[in-house]
Amino acid sequence: MSGYDLELVKGFVRIVDGEIREIERGHTSKDGIDLKGSILMPPFVNAHTHVGDSVAKDIYADRTQPEVVGGGGYKFRALSQSSREEKIGAIRNSLLEMRNSGSIAHLDFREGGWRASHN
Repeated sequence: MSGYDLELVKGFVRIVDGEIREIERGHTSKDGIDLKGSILMPPFVNAHTHVGDSVAKDIYADRTQPEVVGGGGYKFRALSQSSREEKIGAIRNSLLEMRNSGSIAHLDFREGGWRASHN
């Protein structure tokens, strides 16, 4: 897909020493990679995450926003009741899940800052 209208085009990718050196329309060059009908696209950037809350990521199920994040809400109770190791493990799992689903970067937000999420 190319351009503002995301027109589907046939083309090839040439990689040298693990680096993309060429992306062109047309048939595969002799040292290009045949993607066999795949779609090549840039990775995603998740512009708003709360990975520090990963230990409580399913806490929103059947609850309202004020119940979860309001003063004394479920999220803050879950964070305060979780060990540092549990939080780190949940963050690691969230990062792996993002990477495995195509996100190469993310911007993280923390209520109360980093230390509040890791005490």
